[in-house]
Amino acid sequence: MYTVCILLESTRYPNCTLCWHSSMVTWFMWMLWWRYCLICAVLKMSLHILHVAVDYLLSIDRRHPKRDNIKVERCHSESDAVHSRDSAARKRSGINDVIEADASISHYTTGCKHVGIPEHENKPLLCHVDWFHLFESIRQIAVRLTEEHARMEAVSIMNVILMTTDAYSDREKLGGTCVFEAVALLLRKEAGLFCRKEAVHLLFLLLNCPNILRTFCSSRVAEDHAESPDQGAKNSSLQVSCGILEGLAGCIVGCEHGVKELILCRSAIIVLAFLASSGKLGLEIFLFHKLSKRTNFLGLILQVLLSEADVDAFESCPAPELCKERTLLLREALILLNRLASQPAYSAAFSQALTSCRDMVSLAIEVANRLSKKSRRLLKSDSITRQMRESEVVDLARVFKKRVFSFLGESHS
Repeated sequence: MYTVCILLESTRYPNCTLCWHSSMVTWFMWMLWWRYCLICAVLKMSLHILHVAVDYLLSIDRRHPKRDNIKVERCHSESDAVHSRDSAARKRSGINDVIEADASISHYTTGCKHVGIPEHENKPLLCHVDWFHLFESIRQIAVRLTEEHARMEAVSIMNVILMTTDAYSDREKLGGTCVFEAVALLLRKEAGLFCRKEAVHLLFLLLNCPNILRTFCSSRVAEDHAESPDQGAKNSSLQVSCGILEGLAGCIVGCEHGVKELILCRSAIIVLAFLASSGKLGLEIFLFHKLSKRTNFLGLILQVLLSEADVDAFESCPAPELCKERTLLLREALILLNRLASQPAYSAAFSQALTSCRDMVSLAIEVANRLSKKSRRLLKSDSITRQMRESEVVDLARVFKKRVFSFLGESHS
Protein backbone atom coordinates (compact mmCIF):
# COMPACT_ATOMS: atom_id res chain seq x y z
CA MET A 1 0.00 0.00 0.00
CA TYR A 2 2.84 2.34 0.83
CA THR A 3 4.40 1.63 -2.60
CA VAL A 4 1.10 2.33 -4.43
CA CYS A 5 0.76 5.71 -2.71
CA ILE A 6 4.29 6.65 -3.74
CA LEU A 7 3.55 5.70 -7.38
CA LEU A 8 0.35 7.79 -7.44
CA GLU A 9 2.16 10.81 -6.03
CA SER A 10 4.90 10.44 -8.63
CA THR A 11 2.33 10.55 -11.48
CA ARG A 12 0.81 13.76 -10.13
CA TYR A 13 4.20 15.42 -9.66
CA PRO A 14 6.60 14.12 -12.35
CA ASN A 15 9.35 16.47 -11.23
CA CYS A 16 9.66 14.67 -7.91
CA THR A 17 11.53 11.68 -9.35
CA LEU A 18 14.47 12.18 -7.01
CA CYS A 19 12.16 12.30 -4.01
CA TRP A 20 10.45 9.14 -5.21
CA HIS A 21 13.75 7.27 -5.48
CA SER A 22 14.75 8.45 -2.01
CA SER A 23 11.47 7.23 -0.57
CA MET A 24 11.86 3.86 -2.25
CA VAL A 25 15.38 3.46 -0.86
CA THR A 26 14.12 4.37 2.62
CA TRP A 27 11.26 1.90 2.34
CA PHE A 28 13.61 -0.82 1.09
CA MET A 29 16.06 -0.26 3.94
CA TRP A 30 13.22 -0.26 6.44
CA MET A 31 11.98 -3.61 5.07
CA LEU A 32 15.49 -5.09 5.32
CA TRP A 33 15.82 -3.92 8.91
CA TRP A 34 12.39 -5.30 9.81
CA ARG A 35 13.30 -8.63 8.22
CA TYR A 36 16.62 -8.71 10.09
CA CYS A 37 14.90 -8.02 13.43
CA LEU A 38 12.34 -10.73 12.69
CA ILE A 39 15.04 -13.29 11.89
CA CYS A 40 16.97 -12.38 15.04
CA ALA A 41 13.83 -12.74 17.14
CA VAL A 42 13.08 -16.15 15.64
CA LEU A 43 16.66 -17.31 16.18
CA LYS A 44 16.68 -16.07 19.76
CA MET A 45 13.38 -17.78 20.57
CA SER A 46 14.45 -21.02 18.88
CA LEU A 47 17.73 -21.11 20.76
CA HIS A 48 15.93 -20.34 24.01
CA ILE A 49 13.52 -23.25 23.44
CA LEU A 50 16.46 -25.52 22.62
CA HIS A 51 18.27 -24.31 25.76
CA VAL A 52 15.29 -25.14 27.97
CA ALA A 53 14.82 -28.52 26.28
CA VAL A 54 18.48 -29.53 26.59
CA ASP A 55 18.59 -28.41 30.22
CA TYR A 56 15.44 -30.38 31.01
CA LEU A 57 16.59 -33.54 29.22
CA LEU A 58 19.99 -33.51 30.87
CA SER A 59 18.43 -32.87 34.27
CA ILE A 60 16.28 -35.98 33.74
CA ASP A 61 19.41 -37.93 32.87
CA ARG A 62 21.08 -36.74 36.07
CA ARG A 63 18.10 -37.60 38.25
CA HIS A 64 17.39 -40.97 36.58
CA PRO A 65 20.62 -42.48 35.27
CA LYS A 66 18.83 -45.78 34.66
CA ARG A 67 15.17 -46.34 33.88
CA ASP A 68 13.39 -49.19 35.65
CA ASN A 69 10.16 -50.00 33.84
CA ILE A 70 8.78 -52.42 36.43
CA LYS A 71 9.81 -52.74 40.04
CA VAL A 72 8.73 -55.86 41.89
CA GLU A 73 8.78 -55.81 45.66
CA ARG A 74 10.09 -59.03 47.16
CA CYS A 75 7.77 -60.84 49.53
CA HIS A 76 8.82 -60.62 53.16
CA SER A 77 9.39 -63.95 54.87
CA GLU A 78 10.72 -65.14 58.17
CA SER A 79 14.27 -64.84 56.89
CA ASP A 80 13.59 -61.16 56.19
CA ALA A 81 12.60 -60.64 59.84
CA VAL A 82 15.83 -62.30 60.91
CA HIS A 83 17.69 -60.07 58.39
CA SER A 84 16.06 -56.93 59.82
CA ARG A 85 17.05 -57.93 63.35
CA ASP A 86 20.61 -58.55 62.15
CA SER A 87 20.63 -55.15 60.48
CA ALA A 88 19.51 -53.48 63.68
CA ALA A 89 22.24 -55.29 65.57
CA ARG A 90 24.84 -54.18 63.01
CA LYS A 91 23.60 -50.62 63.34
CA ARG A 92 23.98 -50.73 67.10
CA SER A 93 27.43 -52.22 66.74
CA GLY A 94 28.56 -49.31 64.51
CA ILE A 95 29.07 -51.12 61.17
CA ASN A 96 29.13 -48.92 58.07
CA ASP A 97 25.73 -47.72 56.89
CA VAL A 98 26.59 -48.72 53.32
CA ILE A 99 25.90 -52.37 54.16
CA GLU A 100 22.47 -51.48 55.48
CA ALA A 101 21.76 -49.35 52.41
CA ASP A 102 22.68 -52.23 50.12
CA ALA A 103 20.38 -54.53 52.09
CA SER A 104 17.47 -52.13 51.73
CA ILE A 105 18.06 -51.79 48.00
CA SER A 106 17.99 -55.57 47.60
CA HIS A 107 14.27 -55.58 48.55
CA TYR A 108 13.55 -54.27 45.04
CA THR A 109 14.48 -56.04 41.82
CA THR A 110 14.02 -54.84 38.27
CA GLY A 111 11.48 -56.89 36.36
CA CYS A 112 12.39 -55.84 32.84
CA LYS A 113 14.13 -59.08 31.93
CA HIS A 114 11.22 -61.18 33.18
CA VAL A 115 8.57 -59.45 31.03
CA GLY A 116 10.53 -59.55 27.77
CA ILE A 117 11.56 -55.87 27.53
CA PRO A 118 14.74 -55.56 25.44
CA GLU A 119 17.82 -54.52 27.37
CA HIS A 120 18.54 -51.51 25.18
CA GLU A 121 15.15 -50.00 26.05
CA ASN A 122 16.10 -50.02 29.71
CA LYS A 123 18.82 -47.41 29.00
CA PRO A 124 18.10 -43.67 29.05
CA LEU A 125 16.72 -42.24 25.86
CA LEU A 126 19.49 -39.61 25.94
CA CYS A 127 22.11 -42.19 25.00
CA HIS A 128 20.93 -41.83 21.38
CA VAL A 129 21.63 -38.06 21.28
CA ASP A 130 24.91 -37.09 19.68
CA TRP A 131 25.89 -34.37 22.16
CA PHE A 132 29.28 -33.81 20.55
CA HIS A 133 27.70 -33.03 17.20
CA LEU A 134 25.13 -30.76 18.87
CA PHE A 135 27.88 -28.95 20.77
CA GLU A 136 29.85 -28.34 17.57
CA SER A 137 26.75 -27.13 15.73
CA ILE A 138 25.89 -24.68 18.50
CA ARG A 139 29.50 -23.45 18.49
CA GLN A 140 29.26 -22.63 14.81
CA ILE A 141 25.98 -20.80 15.39
CA ALA A 142 27.47 -18.79 18.26
CA VAL A 143 30.42 -17.71 16.10
CA ARG A 144 28.27 -16.67 13.14
CA LEU A 145 25.58 -14.79 15.06
CA THR A 146 25.93 -11.10 15.82
CA GLU A 147 22.84 -10.48 17.97
CA GLU A 148 23.90 -10.48 21.64
CA HIS A 149 20.99 -12.30 23.24
CA ALA A 150 20.87 -15.01 20.58
CA ARG A 151 24.61 -15.53 21.05
CA MET A 152 24.08 -15.71 24.81
CA GLU A 153 21.50 -18.47 24.39
CA ALA A 154 23.88 -20.44 22.15
CA VAL A 155 26.76 -20.20 24.61
CA SER A 156 24.40 -21.15 27.45
CA ILE A 157 23.53 -24.37 25.60
CA MET A 158 27.24 -25.14 25.26
CA ASN A 159 27.67 -24.59 29.00
CA VAL A 160 24.78 -26.92 29.84
CA ILE A 161 26.27 -29.68 27.69
CA LEU A 162 29.75 -29.17 29.19
CA MET A 163 28.45 -29.33 32.76
CA THR A 164 27.10 -32.83 32.18
CA THR A 165 30.34 -34.25 30.77
CA ASP A 166 33.10 -35.90 32.76
CA ALA A 167 35.95 -33.43 33.27
CA TYR A 168 38.57 -36.19 33.01
CA SER A 169 37.41 -37.94 29.83
CA ASP A 170 34.58 -36.59 27.67
CA ARG A 171 35.26 -32.90 28.15
CA GLU A 172 38.64 -33.13 26.48
CA LYS A 173 36.91 -34.16 23.23
CA LEU A 174 34.95 -30.90 23.28
CA GLY A 175 37.91 -28.62 24.04
CA GLY A 176 39.47 -28.38 20.62
CA THR A 177 41.16 -25.39 19.02
CA CYS A 178 37.93 -24.28 17.36
CA VAL A 179 36.20 -24.00 20.73
CA PHE A 180 38.99 -21.83 22.15
CA GLU A 181 38.87 -19.65 19.05
CA ALA A 182 35.17 -19.18 19.71
CA VAL A 183 35.88 -18.31 23.35
CA ALA A 184 38.45 -15.70 22.29
CA LEU A 185 35.88 -14.18 19.93
CA LEU A 186 33.06 -14.20 22.49
CA LEU A 187 35.21 -12.54 25.18
CA ARG A 188 35.67 -9.40 23.10
CA LYS A 189 33.89 -6.24 24.15
CA GLU A 190 31.90 -6.20 20.91
CA ALA A 191 30.16 -9.45 21.89
CA GLY A 192 28.18 -7.74 24.64
CA LEU A 193 28.03 -8.00 28.40
CA PHE A 194 25.70 -11.00 28.68
CA CYS A 195 27.54 -13.01 26.06
CA ARG A 196 30.92 -12.32 27.71
CA LYS A 197 29.61 -13.54 31.05
CA GLU A 198 28.55 -16.86 29.50
CA ALA A 199 31.88 -17.08 27.65
CA VAL A 200 33.78 -16.70 30.94
CA HIS A 201 31.72 -19.56 32.36
CA LEU A 202 32.47 -21.62 29.25
CA LEU A 203 36.20 -21.02 29.69
CA PHE A 204 36.01 -22.00 33.36
CA LEU A 205 34.32 -25.29 32.48
CA LEU A 206 36.91 -26.05 29.80
CA LEU A 207 39.85 -25.34 32.10
CA ASN A 208 38.43 -27.73 34.68
CA CYS A 209 39.62 -30.55 32.41
CA PRO A 210 43.24 -31.29 33.45
CA ASN A 211 44.44 -32.07 29.93
CA ILE A 212 42.85 -28.92 28.49
CA LEU A 213 44.33 -26.87 31.33
CA ARG A 214 47.78 -28.34 30.70
CA THR A 215 47.56 -27.53 26.99
CA PHE A 216 46.38 -24.00 27.66
CA CYS A 217 49.09 -23.25 30.22
CA SER A 218 51.82 -24.68 27.99
CA SER A 219 51.35 -21.68 25.69
CA ARG A 220 53.49 -19.68 28.12
CA VAL A 221 56.31 -22.19 27.61
CA ALA A 222 55.85 -21.93 23.86
CA GLU A 223 56.08 -18.15 24.12
CA ASP A 224 59.28 -18.30 26.14
CA HIS A 225 60.90 -20.68 23.62
CA ALA A 226 60.03 -18.73 20.52
CA GLU A 227 62.98 -20.10 18.56
CA SER A 228 62.20 -23.78 19.11
CA PRO A 229 61.92 -25.95 15.95
CA ASP A 230 58.26 -26.85 16.50
CA GLN A 231 57.21 -23.29 17.29
CA GLY A 232 55.68 -22.81 13.85
CA ALA A 233 53.07 -25.48 14.55
CA LYS A 234 52.10 -23.81 17.86
CA ASN A 235 51.71 -20.25 16.61
CA SER A 236 47.99 -20.63 16.06
CA SER A 237 47.25 -22.01 19.53
CA LEU A 238 49.52 -19.37 21.06
CA GLN A 239 47.59 -16.56 19.38
CA VAL A 240 44.30 -18.05 20.53
CA SER A 241 45.55 -18.32 24.12
CA CYS A 242 46.78 -14.72 24.05
CA GLY A 243 43.42 -13.62 22.68
CA ILE A 244 41.62 -15.39 25.53
CA LEU A 245 43.89 -13.77 28.12
CA GLU A 246 43.30 -10.36 26.55
CA GLY A 247 39.57 -11.03 26.68
CA LEU A 248 39.78 -11.89 30.38
CA ALA A 249 41.74 -8.69 30.98
CA GLY A 250 39.02 -6.74 29.18
CA CYS A 251 36.40 -8.29 31.47
CA ILE A 252 38.33 -7.05 34.51
CA VAL A 253 39.14 -3.46 33.50
CA GLY A 254 37.54 -0.95 31.18
CA CYS A 255 34.01 -1.65 32.42
CA GLU A 256 31.48 0.58 34.10
CA HIS A 257 30.75 0.21 37.79
CA GLY A 258 27.28 -1.30 37.40
CA VAL A 259 25.98 -4.49 38.97
CA LYS A 260 26.30 -6.62 35.83
CA GLU A 261 29.80 -5.29 35.13
CA LEU A 262 30.90 -6.16 38.66
CA ILE A 263 29.51 -9.68 38.27
CA LEU A 264 31.44 -10.09 35.02
CA CYS A 265 34.64 -8.83 36.66
CA ARG A 266 34.24 -11.18 39.61
CA SER A 267 33.65 -14.15 37.30
CA ALA A 268 36.85 -13.34 35.40
CA ILE A 269 38.79 -13.10 38.68
CA ILE A 270 37.48 -16.53 39.70
CA VAL A 271 38.81 -18.00 36.44
CA LEU A 272 42.18 -16.31 37.02
CA ALA A 273 42.26 -17.62 40.61
CA PHE A 274 41.71 -21.14 39.34
CA LEU A 275 44.40 -20.65 36.70
CA ALA A 276 46.93 -19.22 39.15
CA SER A 277 46.32 -22.01 41.68
CA SER A 278 46.61 -24.78 39.10
CA GLY A 279 50.41 -25.03 39.16
CA LYS A 280 53.64 -23.40 38.11
CA LEU A 281 52.60 -22.67 34.52
CA GLY A 282 49.30 -21.11 35.54
CA LEU A 283 51.01 -18.98 38.17
CA GLU A 284 53.52 -17.74 35.60
CA ILE A 285 50.68 -16.72 33.30
CA PHE A 286 49.03 -14.76 36.10
CA LEU A 287 52.19 -13.03 37.31
CA PHE A 288 54.41 -12.62 34.26
CA HIS A 289 52.26 -12.72 31.10
CA LYS A 290 52.49 -9.29 29.49
CA LEU A 291 49.18 -7.99 28.22
CA SER A 292 48.65 -5.43 25.50
CA LYS A 293 48.79 -2.58 28.06
CA ARG A 294 52.25 -3.71 29.17
CA THR A 295 51.07 -4.98 32.53
CA ASN A 296 50.11 -8.33 34.06
CA PHE A 297 47.01 -9.69 35.76
CA LEU A 298 48.36 -8.85 39.21
CA GLY A 299 48.60 -5.19 38.27
CA LEU A 300 45.12 -5.26 36.73
CA ILE A 301 43.54 -6.68 39.88
CA LEU A 302 45.28 -4.10 42.05
CA GLN A 303 43.99 -1.36 39.72
CA VAL A 304 40.46 -2.74 39.99
CA LEU A 305 40.65 -2.83 43.78
CA LEU A 306 41.84 0.77 43.93
CA SER A 307 39.23 1.90 41.41
CA GLU A 308 36.37 0.28 43.31
CA ALA A 309 37.66 1.75 46.56
CA ASP A 310 37.60 5.23 44.96
CA VAL A 311 34.08 4.76 43.61
CA ASP A 312 32.90 3.49 46.97
CA ALA A 313 34.39 6.50 48.74
CA PHE A 314 32.87 9.15 46.46
CA GLU A 315 29.50 7.56 45.64
CA SER A 316 26.76 9.46 47.43
CA CYS A 317 24.00 6.89 47.81
CA PRO A 318 24.85 3.49 46.27
CA ALA A 319 22.13 0.91 45.82
CA PRO A 320 22.18 -2.10 48.17
CA GLU A 321 22.66 -4.52 45.27
CA LEU A 322 25.61 -2.47 44.03
CA CYS A 323 27.20 -2.49 47.49
CA LYS A 324 26.75 -6.24 47.69
CA GLU A 325 28.37 -6.95 44.33
CA ARG A 326 31.23 -4.55 45.01
CA THR A 327 31.86 -6.21 48.37
CA LEU A 328 31.85 -9.67 46.77
CA LEU A 329 34.32 -8.46 44.14
CA LEU A 330 36.70 -7.01 46.74
CA ARG A 331 36.44 -10.17 48.81
CA GLU A 332 37.19 -12.47 45.85
CA ALA A 333 40.19 -10.44 44.71
CA LEU A 334 41.68 -10.21 48.21
CA ILE A 335 41.24 -13.96 48.74
CA LEU A 336 43.23 -14.56 45.56
CA LEU A 337 46.02 -12.15 46.55
CA ASN A 338 46.31 -13.59 50.07
CA ARG A 339 46.35 -17.13 48.74
CA LEU A 340 49.25 -16.37 46.45
CA ALA A 341 51.08 -14.36 49.10
CA SER A 342 50.74 -16.93 51.89
CA GLN A 343 51.23 -20.26 50.14
CA PRO A 344 54.91 -21.35 50.24
CA ALA A 345 54.68 -22.69 46.69
CA TYR A 346 53.51 -19.32 45.34
CA SER A 347 54.89 -16.68 47.73
CA ALA A 348 58.39 -16.44 46.24
CA ALA A 349 57.15 -15.79 42.70
CA PHE A 350 54.43 -13.47 44.03
CA SER A 351 56.99 -11.45 45.97
CA GLN A 352 59.22 -11.21 42.90
CA ALA A 353 56.37 -9.93 40.72
CA LEU A 354 55.13 -7.52 43.38
CA THR A 355 58.50 -5.92 44.20
CA SER A 356 59.90 -5.86 40.67
CA CYS A 357 58.31 -2.52 39.84
CA ARG A 358 58.01 0.62 41.96
CA ASP A 359 54.57 1.41 40.55
CA MET A 360 53.34 -2.05 41.53
CA VAL A 361 54.63 -1.64 45.08
CA SER A 362 53.01 1.77 45.55
CA LEU A 363 49.76 0.45 44.09
CA ALA A 364 49.75 -2.54 46.46
CA ILE A 365 50.46 -0.30 49.48
CA GLU A 366 47.66 2.09 48.49
CA VAL A 367 45.18 -0.77 48.09
CA ALA A 368 46.15 -2.35 51.41
CA ASN A 369 45.90 0.95 53.29
CA ARG A 370 42.55 1.92 51.75
CA LEU A 371 40.76 -1.39 52.17
CA SER A 372 42.07 -2.15 55.66
CA LYS A 373 39.99 0.73 57.06
CA LYS A 374 36.33 0.27 57.88
CA SER A 375 33.94 2.09 55.56
CA ARG A 376 31.32 4.43 56.98
CA ARG A 377 29.18 4.41 53.86
CA LEU A 378 27.50 1.03 54.44
CA LEU A 379 24.86 2.16 56.93
CA LYS A 380 22.07 1.61 54.38
CA SER A 381 23.36 -1.78 53.27
CA ASP A 382 21.86 -5.02 54.45
CA SER A 383 23.34 -6.72 57.49
CA ILE A 384 25.05 -9.50 55.51
CA THR A 385 26.84 -7.07 53.18
CA ARG A 386 27.83 -4.79 56.06
CA GLN A 387 29.17 -7.71 58.08
CA MET A 388 31.10 -9.05 55.10
CA ARG A 389 32.64 -5.64 54.39
CA GLU A 390 33.47 -4.79 57.99
CA SER A 391 34.84 -8.19 58.94
CA GLU A 392 35.94 -10.30 55.97
CA VAL A 393 37.10 -7.61 53.54
CA VAL A 394 38.84 -5.54 56.21
CA ASP A 395 40.52 -8.62 57.72
CA LEU A 396 41.66 -9.83 54.31
CA ALA A 397 43.04 -6.37 53.50
CA ARG A 398 44.94 -6.25 56.78
CA VAL A 399 46.45 -9.67 56.16
CA PHE A 400 47.45 -8.55 52.65
CA LYS A 401 48.96 -5.36 54.07
CA LYS A 402 51.07 -7.37 56.49
CA ARG A 403 52.27 -9.61 53.64
CA VAL A 404 53.15 -6.64 51.43
CA PHE A 405 55.27 -4.96 54.10
CA SER A 406 56.87 -8.31 54.87
CA PHE A 407 57.87 -8.67 51.20
CA LEU A 408 59.21 -5.12 51.18
CA GLY A 409 61.32 -5.79 54.27
CA GLU A 410 62.76 -8.92 52.69
CA SER A 411 63.58 -7.09 49.46
CA HIS A 412 65.40 -4.26 51.30
CA SER A 413 67.32 -6.60 53.58
